[in-house]
Amino acid sequence: MNLSPQHYAAAFLRTENRSPARLFSAIARRGDLRRAGQIVREIILRLVRERGGHFYTLETARLPRQNPMKTSPSDYVENVLSPALVAGVRITRDREQELDMSFARILTQLYA
Repeated sequence: MNLSPQHYAAAFLRTENRSPARLFSAIARRGDLRRAGQIVREIILRLVRERGGHFYTLETARLPRQNPMKTSPSDYVENVLSPALVAGVRITRDREQELDMSFARILTQLYA
């Protein structure tokens, strides 16, 4: 039975020795290496929330030259390249709130 990324993150953060090597060997033993990115993202999300920050996902059609967001030092910004947006940006905060200012959303609203 495979564990969810939330279970891996909770177990990793409960341990005294937070060794990435031990985490990845445990993931490999259970056959979940294909979900390693999700597990690491969940660990980062929990660490950021623990420190009182926010986890932002910034989706753009092209990678920005510099980080356009002004955030506090306890926040984490993940840049994601998403050519399907055509132009514009989609910002998600803590995987709950979303601000979609993309050209793809405008086209969908016009022709839906």
